[in-house]
Amino acid sequence: MLAELRQESWTTANTGAKNLLTSLSQDIENRIDVYDDALESVASRLEQGGLADLPADLQQSVLFDRVLKKPYFSSLLVLDSVGNVLRDAGAFPARTDNFADRVYFQVHAEGEVQGLYISSPFQRRLTGDDQVIALSRRINGPDGSFAGIVVGTLKLSYFRNLFETANLNENDAINLFSQNGVLLMRTPYLPDQIGRNLSGSENVRRFQESNAGAFSGTAAIDGITRLYNFKRWVRYP
Repeated sequence: MLAELRQESWTTANTGAKNLLTSLSQDIENRIDVYDDALESVASRLEQGGLADLPADLQQSVLFDRVLKKPYFSSLLVLDSVGNVLRDAGAFPARTDNFADRVYFQVHAEGEVQGLYISSPFQRRLTGDDQVIALSRRINGPDGSFAGIVVGTLKLSYFRNLFETANLNENDAINLFSQNGVLLMRTPYLPDQIGRNLSGSENVRRFQESNAGAFSGTAAIDGITRLYNFKRWVRYP
């Protein structure tokens, strides 16, 4: 009887976790799709050329058309081939700044990433009071050479607010990792853990080895043994 009750509890926990995973994953993927579409649209318009023929204020409208009205999308910049800000969805004329030191610029400049790049968490340089991740795409010149990037920042509060809508039991947890093992968000929220690289832990190694699965393991963050259900995005890092 005890074995049967345990199996029933295990099955119920697995089913609930999988349903929650599906719901959260779909919400996040849909939102990233929307932001990535905005980046692709800006990059495409710049690569096609012709903007210079328009008045400056109209160029701003054509490029960015209410893009910062999207919730949690806090900035959108166009950087040139050396990292200088060329255009800014949030300011006209654009601010004077250089972001060549940022990894989200360097990976495109050095040709390490094709398509969308998603960064580790960081604090924005101008405000310093909110944590974000950067989403960036390469801009190509007419000859295919590197001409700069378009980059937007997504507030980590989006993930935190989403996860906190889940009805969790005591000692339950939700974690979002990048593919390289960096913790992007967690509930219960532990601010000192956000951005921590846990790729050396046994649990994260198991996450990285498969696209989906379930297992029992002990958390590196709080030492609690849990039943883990996980899903890996193939399209996004």
